[in-house]
Amino acid sequence: MKSRSLILSCLIVILLALTASIPGSKNGSFAQTTQAEWTLMFYMDLDNNLEAAQLDDLEEMIAVGSTKDVNIVLLVDRHEKGSPLQSYSNRPVGNLKNWTTAKLLYVEKGNLRELGDWGEVDMGSPATLKKFLQTVSQQFPARRNAIIFTNHGAGWSGIVGDESANNNTLTTKEIPAVFKEAGKTFDLIGFDACLMGNLEVAKSVAPFGRVMVASEELEPADGWNYTPLFRSLTLNPKMDAVTLGKTIVNTYADYFKSPEQVHTGKGVTLSVIALDKIEPLEKSVNELAIRNQTFIKAGGRAAFLSTARARSNTEECGNDSDKNYRYHYYDLGDYANNLKQEKPDAETTRAANAVIQATQSAVIHKYAGQGHVNSSGLSIYFPPDTKTLKSKTEISYKETPFSLTGKWLPFLNDYTNIRLTDKEAPQIENLKVDRKTTGSKNKINYGNTAYFPVNNYTSANNTRTQTAQTAATVTARVIGDDIDEVNFVLAETDGSEQLIYGSFPTKMDSKGILREEWSGVWLKITDGKKELFAPITDSQELDDTNDFFWIEIPAQVQFKDDTEWIDVTLYFLLDTTSNQVTGEFIYAFEFAEDGVREIELDKGDLLRPVYLLIDENGDENFISPQDANDIFKIESLDDLTLRPDEVEAGDYLIGFTVTDFAGNYNEVYTEWAIR
Repeated sequence: MKSRSLILSCLIVILLALTASIPGSKNGSFAQTTQAEWTLMFYMDLDNNLEAAQLDDLEEMIAVGSTKDVNIVLLVDRHEKGSPLQSYSNRPVGNLKNWTTAKLLYVEKGNLRELGDWGEVDMGSPATLKKFLQTVSQQFPARRNAIIFTNHGAGWSGIVGDESANNNTLTTKEIPAVFKEAGKTFDLIGFDACLMGNLEVAKSVAPFGRVMVASEELEPADGWNYTPLFRSLTLNPKMDAVTLGKTIVNTYADYFKSPEQVHTGKGVTLSVIALDKIEPLEKSVNELAIRNQTFIKAGGRAAFLSTARARSNTEECGNDSDKNYRYHYYDLGDYANNLKQEKPDAETTRAANAVIQATQSAVIHKYAGQGHVNSSGLSIYFPPDTKTLKSKTEISYKETPFSLTGKWLPFLNDYTNIRLTDKEAPQIENLKVDRKTTGSKNKINYGNTAYFPVNNYTSANNTRTQTAQTAATVTARVIGDDIDEVNFVLAETDGSEQLIYGSFPTKMDSKGILREEWSGVWLKITDGKKELFAPITDSQELDDTNDFFWIEIPAQVQFKDDTEWIDVTLYFLLDTTSNQVTGEFIYAFEFAEDGVREIELDKGDLLRPVYLLIDENGDENFISPQDANDIFKIESLDDLTLRPDEVEAGDYLIGFTVTDFAGNYNEVYTEWAIR
């Protein structure tokens, strides 16, 4: 009996030891007896319209799972609103059926082990984040730790958006406070979200981490590429934080370079930022802010205009055709370089060079697609006016850690105040149109050839026919030294109504003269079967070669088997390097108050552009085609392109719009008939 009792006691001890080594149970009484190399903590808010996309991320994670050296622990809050569409989902994931609460999960290969159900929580609450960090840190100790936020991102204003909690977010003021209260520092802080590759964000988390991984730009719904990422880490669990960060970026880039994603990949960015380099970078930005502020005060109007031009020429991230949802994030290194090109005083030039060098030192690895050739890896907030600067969501800009200690905000205050004093709109005079007849042997010009060199193009099948028609040379003179944007505009008239087909940028010479050679050609959206006017609302030149342009077009999408139309912005990359000018579809994003998300178009979805209609009372209305013959039905995204083509016979308005650096606007048109 005694020996049996001893044997039984030994078996109990062994079983208890084995049980203690199992990382998880439903009642939460879990523990890990050995220290792993890495613990990755994922704070995943699926309680919003990114639920379906993030469920795909979970599937990617369980394809590899945790190991004895790598713990992958998640807090996953799902939404109660099931939907067959992209936004929400009731589908199971791994071995778990649908749930609507927040579950603490341990990722195993092919399985999600439930460690606890926390009920309905507010993922935007600092208390929830603190509990998660403390729980996982206590139960899953490791030599290195990472915290990764996956959800909607909005740069300096914060991360996540919990719909069940009135879209509450974690702000850049709250996150560092939680880290401090929880007594946590991390080897890697990651943001699998839009727009978080922001200096203001890096400043807020810098005291609590070694490296940060984030994107300057909007991030597609597919997000990070977790299966190869986890495979690399589990095969080499002793990799340090820098190597892990580079692996995140490289696997992300590999995914978006693949044949299936090559279009989307041209719009993405992702960076690894050394957080110990943020303090010297901030010092250099403070010095630039002081010098830039002194420059515009001492140099008067000319210095202000140099600053405004530098800002205007800088690569912008998070841009939308609906100006209400512009984030006004500008690439930091690109701005410093553009300011330097304006040839300011020697001190400002030195400060700009210091920012460029400090940015290069802080961004230790990055990937940027063809749509972001000037990306330095970090953005900074640069709003256009005082109203935007002082606006407030969860927090105001002045409450961010970056603004509380830095000199950038005082510079922005001065810049926007100077801009505010200019109330006079630029003038456009002497609009003239010279008429001539063109034939099929003549070049067809689309826009100013110094800016949009689309000449003598051919259609997709390399053929081109054109009947003789009247072409136009449109000229005008702009009065003003502070011109920011000049666009050539096409509209069709029907009685007293005007349907705006869109605008594209043009340039003026040193004397303010505008000149457009227009032969009745406009960019159209086509799916290979039908084509419609492209209502271009924004066009950005990507480099100094005049070869590539980032094109934005407002549209609406209706998913297959649904009846609701969703407002989106379509993004195209226009390539003008050959006679066969093409605009390649990149992706579509929905901009809304609760966050920005990619809309993934699929076979069977319907798509239609959105046009601006000016009615007889001068009121603006947005309209879309209603006839099925004027609505695209997606077959393949490869077929969705832009290409120049002749406009149909009709009565048109052609002319120019001009906007100055203060946002003042003017326009002038002339009637034009094509028969």
